[in-house]
Amino acid sequence: MPIINPNNLPKEITSKYSIVSNAFKFDKVVNAELDIYKNEPKDEITTEIGDTKQTEFHPQIKIQRWNNEVNCSIRLVTDEKTPVVSTEVDKIKWVGDKTEAHFYPITEGEGGYEFEVILREKPASNVIEFTLQTKGLDFFYQPPLTEEYKVGDNYWRGTIITEVTETDVIGENGKVLVHRPENIVGSYAIYHQTKGGLNDINGKDYRAGQAGFIYRPKIKDALGEEVWADLNIDVGQGLMTITVPQDFLDKATYPVAIDPNYGYETVAGTWAEYLSCTVESFVAELGNAPANGTLNYLHWALYCIDNEVTAKTAFYGDTSGKPKTRLGLDTNHFHVTDTSSPGSFFTSSDNYNLALASGTPYCKN
Repeated sequence: MPIINPNNLPKEITSKYSIVSNAFKFDKVVNAELDIYKNEPKDEITTEIGDTKQTEFHPQIKIQRWNNEVNCSIRLVTDEKTPVVSTEVDKIKWVGDKTEAHFYPITEGEGGYEFEVILREKPASNVIEFTLQTKGLDFFYQPPLTEEYKVGDNYWRGTIITEVTETDVIGENGKVLVHRPENIVGSYAIYHQTKGGLNDINGKDYRAGQAGFIYRPKIKDALGEEVWADLNIDVGQGLMTITVPQDFLDKATYPVAIDPNYGYETVAGTWAEYLSCTVESFVAELGNAPANGTLNYLHWALYCIDNEVTAKTAFYGDTSGKPKTRLGLDTNHFHVTDTSSPGSFFTSSDNYNLALASGTPYCKN
């Protein structure tokens, strides 16, 4: 039975984690302001490596958000008989005879956590399985753009699509209209089932309701050869699989690393051009209010790829899928240049203080 030895841990581990029932626990406060209703941070992420509900250490990661209002647990399916658990600097290792699992935080970019599987020898199957348990979350597959756009379609205001690849939609004059990064193609965006977009400024900070991302896995062998793998999540079956091209495994030099990572502070990776710097444009998102409540602020992301953009938020009543009566308008503009970081979040400066009725259609832009 793999057991954590709390007396033999490096400071890189003890400074971040507490040991709870033979598992590692790490708390990260994203928004330190307090939810006045519960006297707790508005957005706190707890990551557990192992299983705090069992005495044996398992190759599992569990991420909880908003004080465990939602969570997701992913565990490697394995038949290893005598694995051991150890640490190396800030990395937690579960090591078996044929397979290893490494866990460590990602500090670059939006932040997240790596659950790296190491194949020490060629596996019997090219499908790596994980059990999946979730609470209060929906998973949305991010397909290649070739499944969403077609050549010849009218993209926006008479702009005709002339080329579509898995990662780019291209219009006339070769301009990129939509871009989806390689690690987003075939990934899953994870959202709160009921919260997001209708935040109570005195409650939890749900922003757009996105709890995280599971990115498309990249496979690398001992010589640095790389290939993308296919990720599939079946919440109903409680299963996540990573399918590695068999030809790659046949030719690989072992060990082989499989590294899906889990982002937990991220703007959506796909961007699309709608606003123009020289033409006033209206970009609308329609939807029904998920519950009775009060809209205070809109939280959104804006990224400029060409010179600069100035934009503001507004909120409308919706009739027949179109915005009708404007219920609120932000008094301040947000100015973004092409040097701004991709997908910067903004929060409307004005408190709309609008009462919303469950199931009623609204429009935000």
